[in-house]
Amino acid sequence: MAEDWIKPVRISLGVANIIFILVGSTLIGLGVWIFLDAEDYFDVFDKGSPYGVSIVSIVTGSLVVMASFFGCCGAFVRSRLLLIIYIGTLLFILMAQIILIVLALQFKDKVDANVREELIPAVMNKYGLQNQNDVTIALDSMQRNLECCGANGPNDWSGATAWKASNTNVLFPKSCCKDAGVNNCNTIIANAFTKGCITELKSWAEEKFLIFSSVSIALLFFQIFGILIGVALLRMTPSSNEDKKT
Repeated sequence: MAEDWIKPVRISLGVANIIFILVGSTLIGLGVWIFLDAEDYFDVFDKGSPYGVSIVSIVTGSLVVMASFFGCCGAFVRSRLLLIIYIGTLLFILMAQIILIVLALQFKDKVDANVREELIPAVMNKYGLQNQNDVTIALDSMQRNLECCGANGPNDWSGATAWKASNTNVLFPKSCCKDAGVNNCNTIIANAFTKGCITELKSWAEEKFLIFSSVSIALLFFQIFGILIGVALLRMTPSSNEDKKT
């Protein structure tokens, strides 16, 4: 009777593993994406959370793809060892997912709670100083990539003491210009991006968090399905001792 169920269970496991490969590849891509984004301009902030999210995402995605390989091989050759490795890897990934979600929550909360108190001093007191070159580069990248200007808007730069001391003839850094190719674009306030970087950074974090949450929930659903199918196939697969008895 159990033999009648082996074929549909193996097909179900194969379908689940194809989905795992797609979701795992998506997690790897998302991890690389946020890593590159964070690398561009997060010298202004604590790197721990965004980098942590990206690394755990890449590792988790890689494990999902690896687990799919073991699952497909285990189902094809009906190997109990490969199926046990497959089920164990999926259980490990569940724990990694919990870490990923916690890190993502911390990252989102950190941006919401600290972006204002960290970004305003960076604009007002650090940008343009020789010993704060990393902050200057990060802010320039942020303003170009997110199409924002200053912490709350382009008028912030009129009070940026460090930068204003050596830039008396311009209103804001060139990285704020809507079209940086225009000569003296930073001498007219209308040429600047109108939104402040606080608002845009929060939107950036919320976008990343929504994507990670959606992928994680989808992966969680299919993981549970994959574990159940794997356990079912494992129970239908005889051990080497049982094979010898028969």
